[in-house]
Amino acid sequence: AKYLASGLKRNRSLVRLSLHESAVGNVGAKYLVEALKWNQSLTRLFLSMKQIGMDELRECQESLERNKNAKKNRFLETLNSNEKAPWNRTRIMFIGHAKGGKTATIRSLLGMRFEPKYVSSVGASLTEYKRRIEHNHWSKLKKPKTKQQMRYSSRH
Repeated sequence: AKYLASGLKRNRSLVRLSLHESAVGNVGAKYLVEALKWNQSLTRLFLSMKQIGMDELRECQESLERNKNAKKNRFLETLNSNEKAPWNRTRIMFIGHAKGGKTATIRSLLGMRFEPKYVSSVGASLTEYKRRIEHNHWSKLKKPKTKQQMRYSSRH
């Protein structure tokens, strides 16, 4: 827990950490409590109540709540200002009537050309694609899954 806490102090991206299967103990929990005083990104920490004392649990909860409120406030401040901020990831769902242009819109966003004879999706269609936006230019990180992979992943 001491080494984990050392890394957690400097980490700026981890938002969720599960330690409920680990033997943290009261000593390890004290290291975590100290690390959470420095960490500003972690908002969820999963621990077993059998592992740590109530004081450490309360201090962890206060730190996580502080981080969650600070994150929410930063988001709202950025939203209400003219500042630019990174948009790390998002999920988009398109819902609409048959032949309403959902697939054409998705294909357009992915840089694919319009297919006038495209066969309509039956049921649900899943597409996963990762892109990086730098200076208003999109660069491809990962190709979309094949239709076979999309069918498999939508069933499982």
